[in-house]
Amino acid sequence: MIYSVEELVPVFGLNYSGFCDLEETEQIELINRLAIRAEAYIDRMSFYRLRGICEEYAEDVKLVICKVCELMHREAESGNVASESTDGYAVTYKESSSVYLKGKIKEVCMDVLGHTGIFERTIGVI
Repeated sequence: MIYSVEELVPVFGLNYSGFCDLEETEQIELINRLAIRAEAYIDRMSFYRLRGICEEYAEDVKLVICKVCELMHREAESGNVASESTDGYAVTYKESSSVYLKGKIKEVCMDVLGHTGIFERTIGVI
């Protein structure tokens, strides 16, 4: 991981209160698991250029990792059922959660890190 959980926790404290119902050790474990997944996903999306911008855009990188963790956590907590009726037992499912999640992650990454150029599909030095 680029940043330790200790470096990410203060960013979560400022931006997301979704972990408040967990004990501190559970929060740290969950943030650690989600941060590893989020960082790997963002790195793949940026054609493995994430580490190259960490010094210059450290706060932006931390923020986007935390925002992606938040999206992953919310998606996991919400489930896949949009509505359910008990009379005729009809269940309506959400749009494919992975498609929706990928779109939201891309939107967040572009909003926060789009100006860095790491998502450009060009070959060469940024």
